[in-house]
Amino acid sequence: DGEVFAQQEQFQQKLTSIIQADDILITTFMRDGHPDHEATGQVVASFAKQQHLACYQVLIWAWHWAKPADSRIPWHCAMRVDLTTEQLQRKVEAITCFESQITLDESTGSPPILSPQAIARISQPWEVYLYESHP
Repeated sequence: DGEVFAQQEQFQQKLTSIIQADDILITTFMRDGHPDHEATGQVVASFAKQQHLACYQVLIWAWHWAKPADSRIPWHCAMRVDLTTEQLQRKVEAITCFESQITLDESTGSPPILSPQAIARISQPWEVYLYESHP
């Protein structure tokens, strides 16, 4: 946690080695409110622009602090995608893969990073993507 910004160059190199010319990139919102999410979003969006690739950003922590019509989020670029039952099931399964986020930290006794309310918000049967086209 918190190390993505310091490793931006390596991240950019990794993207160069694995991304194909017709790939569509999905990344975290570059103003999400978490340093790793923001660094990831910035690197991926910059890479996508340089390579002329489509890049969609997703809100993670922004759902916790943003209000409806919050001017810090480019809502005019937002699109909602409703999930099928199977897609929702896979989404919920993916959330459970992040054990460090959903379980008690036994070394410190700290509660899970994601509260039940946060998990419920993340588990909605839809996704919102932010997409700004770049000529």
